[in-house]
Amino acid sequence: MIKTEKELLRLIWKEMGLGGHNADIKKRTVIANEVHKAVDFGLRDLPPEKHEEMLDAIAGLFLSRIGDMKEEEFTKAFYTNLLSSITPVMWSPEIISRPS
Repeated sequence: MIKTEKELLRLIWKEMGLGGHNADIKKRTVIANEVHKAVDFGLRDLPPEKHEEMLDAIAGLFLSRIGDMKEEEFTKAFYTNLLSSITPVMWSPEIISRPS
């Protein structure tokens, strides 16, 4: 289970080949900003006991697209599309239960 946003970022960067000291800082920054938005949105109204599940779900969604990310340009438009694909999953009843 992923416990923090920092762990999530390190995992994504490593899987994308951006984990070392010589990694492209611009790409890492774009990814960090978008992961932060996803984490902020995903954890906003969740109780603390559900945070690890949400971080794992976010990791799964980002990592499932790693193959595409390596071939694509790292642009805001790409990550905006990625975030829009994450949004419906975050409200899935399996991840959180909505207040009645």
